[in-house]
Amino acid sequence: MMKRFVYFFSLAVLIALASCSGQKRIVYFQDLPPGDRDTIQDTVLIRLQVSDKVNIHVAARDAEISNLFNLSSLGSIASTASGSSYVIDSHGDISFPILGKLHIAGMTREELTEYIVKTLEDRQLIKDPVVTVEFNDLSVTVLGESTASKRLYITKDYYTLLDAMADMGDLQISGVRETVKVLRNTDGIVTAYNVDLTSAQDIFGSPVYYLQQNDVIYIAPNKKKSRGYYDNATMLITPSFWLGLVSSGLSLASVVIALTRTSK
Repeated sequence: MMKRFVYFFSLAVLIALASCSGQKRIVYFQDLPPGDRDTIQDTVLIRLQVSDKVNIHVAARDAEISNLFNLSSLGSIASTASGSSYVIDSHGDISFPILGKLHIAGMTREELTEYIVKTLEDRQLIKDPVVTVEFNDLSVTVLGESTASKRLYITKDYYTLLDAMADMGDLQISGVRETVKVLRNTDGIVTAYNVDLTSAQDIFGSPVYYLQQNDVIYIAPNKKKSRGYYDNATMLITPSFWLGLVSSGLSLASVVIALTRTSK
């Protein structure tokens, strides 16, 4: 009877340990219990880059004058409901009505707004202009074990990894949270960063906590999910499959014999 008790107690302990181990691989922010604090780096704003698309709309009291600075009023097809659409060329410029070439690469949305307003006022073209700037088609890409692999569009001045997780619908349970990979292309050089979502310190201290347009987020599958992709026919002809099968059979036989002995 004592042997049977020890056996089942050990089995329960192993199951409990396995459960705790699984939870540690899934739960976020494990090193930040309630009441604790962590430091987030300074906010990194989205800055316009070559090939980005941006919508700009100019308004003023005199609509006829302000319309001269909007492509939609000039019969251009490069217009949307939120303004005229401009694509930043390889030199970082856009061609703006009347103002001509404007170098805007590297600017935030607020900086671009202030730049156009100041240029219009300094040249005495419009009095008290109202300029609206919106991002158009800026996005990050999500691949792997997310609820849905997709492009996530950026509509505000900063976009975090946690924003992306919420927009993607979180990770699947099969996604590895300790090594989420973020790929960033800077001037033709791709740099890979790993982020541990189970650690608040690692998330908030990561150089990719604030995402940039064109970043790629990849969530790898766990070992269990990866094994599920193997072709069954291929597995049957591998030595490791048969060795594993024999090992499992021997282990099962040992358990049966142990139980038989304890029941006598």
